[in-house]
Amino acid sequence: MSRPVELYRFSLGLTTWYQTNSPQPFELQGQTYRPEFLRRSEISYTTEESRQEVKVTVKRDHPVVKLFAAGAQIGRVGLTILEADRDNPGTRFIWRGRLVGPTWEREGDGLQAVLHGIPVFAELARGLLGVRLMPACYKELFGVLCRADRNAFRVTGTATDVQGAVVQSQAFADKPDGYFNGGWIEINNVPGRMILSHVGNAVTLTGPPTGLATGGTFDAYPGCDHSTGPGGCAKFGNLLNFGGKKFVPERNPNTGGL
Repeated sequence: MSRPVELYRFSLGLTTWYQTNSPQPFELQGQTYRPEFLRRSEISYTTEESRQEVKVTVKRDHPVVKLFAAGAQIGRVGLTILEADRDNPGTRFIWRGRLVGPTWEREGDGLQAVLHGIPVFAELARGLLGVRLMPACYKELFGVLCRADRNAFRVTGTATDVQGAVVQSQAFADKPDGYFNGGWIEINNVPGRMILSHVGNAVTLTGPPTGLATGGTFDAYPGCDHSTGPGGCAKFGNLLNFGGKKFVPERNPNTGGL
């Protein structure tokens, strides 16, 4: 009899990563879940919502970690965890919710990332969708809490070259390097890929942009690193709406003293 495996579905906008903690790929409903180092905390099913949260430990170069590192929190980063068995059809639901970002944990000689998840039930119960006391701003860029004007920062451009996940345009060259890091592009008013990096006239996306070829037009939006610095609220002239708590101590004084 085969052992059950866990299936992890990470999503941000139109981008989805299908992964499994199994050493072998797993096929489900036409999708291939790729092997990846994934280790989660125990989940207690209780009326206390804090105990329903989950922590997923991944390698520090995990693609979702890179998105958070780039400040690409322009939307809800979702996670669904299922359990499946190779010998039996069907799946068992384990957890679903929203990731709020990574912390770092030393293991052996290196660092690993710990992704923190808020369950969907807690999201529905909170008017602020999981507010946390943390140095970085928790607000979604251009969202109702952020209040930055999305239209004021839209940049319309024409692709001069599209090669895989790399798009070139004069529109990118008109802005300083890194301006679009963590942002995204839209094609025909449909949200597309996240922008991982921006150098000169080129941006690298999370994958090839569907529906965009050389000569095609697009709208690009800059990203926010959720700080008060030049990559965050200062870029958008939005310091009054900064949602972080810059001086929250890293150590909990209730557990180890001041």
